[in-house]
Amino acid sequence: MPRLKTDKLLVSVYALHGDTCSLAPHCKSLGCASGCAPDDYVLSARFAYLQEALDYAEAVSKRGVRVRLISRIVPTASYVSDYPKAVGGRNGQA
Repeated sequence: MPRLKTDKLLVSVYALHGDTCSLAPHCKSLGCASGCAPDDYVLSARFAYLQEALDYAEAVSKRGVRVRLISRIVPTASYVSDYPKAVGGRNGQA
């Protein structure tokens, strides 16, 4: 019987804890149950395909959550991208 090939989840999207926690920015002083600080990135989702992760990161950032996408599809050259993307061109100019 042939074996099924499983996809490797090599693309991760991390959300900024301070954008998702109801206690932020007081996570440390009030004792957030997660133990995370407002400036920590926490794993939000994993994907096998880069395009799925890009779509997810864009959708989440449109809801006001800052996210970081990290792809390890090419082991020697990780791809890292922060969302939302900066508006405008170089130095904030269109």
